[in-house]
Amino acid sequence: MNMMTSLGVAVVLALCGGLAVAIQGPLSSMVGQSVGPLGSSLILHLSGAVIAGLLVLVTGAQTLSGWTQVPWYAWIGTGATGVLVIIAFSLSVPRIGMTATAALIIASQMLAAMVFDHFAWIGLAQRSISPLRAVGVGLLFLGAWLVLQY
Repeated sequence: MNMMTSLGVAVVLALCGGLAVAIQGPLSSMVGQSVGPLGSSLILHLSGAVIAGLLVLVTGAQTLSGWTQVPWYAWIGTGATGVLVIIAFSLSVPRIGMTATAALIIASQMLAAMVFDHFAWIGLAQRSISPLRAVGVGLLFLGAWLVLQY
């Protein structure tokens, strides 16, 4: 796959991921209103595990043979952060709406990502914080604040 094709695939997948998060928020909130935020997280993760398991079986595209190479903090961290995201959606969407919730989640995600890139934390390649990146993230927080002003 050439670099432009690879870049195009990455952009399309990122856009699809954003669409999935936009759909996941209201659905998690809907489930959370019936079973609570922890119940919503449990349902999401169980259904996701079943779907991922079926996809692995059907496509054979993934191998689980490398599971012992995964650091312990990745095992715990990925589950813990997933639970926190679903709890955030379940509790925030009914109170401030999906747009404000998404704006705050995206802005805080971008700030954390910029810091993680800068310090090359958790195996990331080092990418310094530039003034333009800092302004871009600042504008995301300004946008989130504006959205909250309904």
